[in-house]
Amino acid sequence: MSLRSIQLLSLVSAGALLLVSPPGQAASFDCAKATSVTEKAICSDGKLSQLDSDLSVAWKNASDVAVDPAALKSSQLQWIKRRNACGGDTSCLSGQYNERLAALVSAQSAVEADQAGNRLEALIEESRGKSTDVVGKRCTADKRLCVQVVHQDAGSPPLIQIDSMGANSSTHRFTLSDIPDASQDIDITLWPRVLRLADDDSAILVGVEVNISTTYSGGEGSASELRLFEIGRDKSTFHDHEVLSVPIAGSLSIRACFTPQDERHRLGACHDEYEFTAMLGLDQTVKSGFPHLVYQTEATSFPSKVSRDKDSLDGPPLREQDLVTAMDHQCTYKRVFHFEANSGVYMPDRPQPDCSNYTTP
Repeated sequence: MSLRSIQLLSLVSAGALLLVSPPGQAASFDCAKATSVTEKAICSDGKLSQLDSDLSVAWKNASDVAVDPAALKSSQLQWIKRRNACGGDTSCLSGQYNERLAALVSAQSAVEADQAGNRLEALIEESRGKSTDVVGKRCTADKRLCVQVVHQDAGSPPLIQIDSMGANSSTHRFTLSDIPDASQDIDITLWPRVLRLADDDSAILVGVEVNISTTYSGGEGSASELRLFEIGRDKSTFHDHEVLSVPIAGSLSIRACFTPQDERHRLGACHDEYEFTAMLGLDQTVKSGFPHLVYQTEATSFPSKVSRDKDSLDGPPLREQDLVTAMDHQCTYKRVFHFEANSGVYMPDRPQPDCSNYTTP
């Protein structure tokens, strides 16, 4: 999973490690560490253990494609409280699990549509594949469209494969070019959505997330960029080209203490932390033509008075009130992207600020 990850969605509640599964464990948490009455009841009942495992998979799929990740996470936390209130009552627990599974499956199939009929649909993970050259094949809820990233031989760029099922079934592959410097750790993952265009039923927008991570003395950083492609077909010939590239995640931890004096100066907060997240959705007010895309970002730093442009030890000593996460209002913004037919790419309604301090590891 990408950073947004995308990161987003590791849920740990009191007494419930819900989303981490060791090999061979039926439930989604380690039953050897079960302490609460609820956990013990799940581990001692095969059907409940299976439901817990199924819920873990459904949660991952739903969180991957969530339009509002914060709301989904909040609803999951509320459900955990309701589940735990069942105690050891297996009938109550079974009811809670089945209800939540239905809700998460429904969330996976969520569709955003504008008034023109353009549809932004979730791509649900089918399987991890038996071959290591396939990463996360995903399909729409109706199974009529599947997309996957295919890795070729070492040194060759990966491909995107699109399989369309129906009366005119087809398969199209195209190469991902301009992959960043291979000296960094790079992971290419599929964007878990597809945008179907209303004015051309053979045209779609698909994307990949280019995830980069690096380490350096006393710190580490990672970032993700979304690259969006238009795929169309003229009679029997496919065409594809990139229409948008935007950062969608960044996370940096930079060492700020080197001596005991530095630790005192920083009140023990010895790393500067920078976080950047972004979401791309559909402008549902559009009544005709090509879809508009809404891009919403959030950037934060900790402690509040830090900047990658300055040496954090040059300023005055930190105070207790500085040890908070601060929002960067310049890099927390919203833009609406419009498709320009002449250039064949998406352009923002206003210039975007330089947020490379958050999005460059």
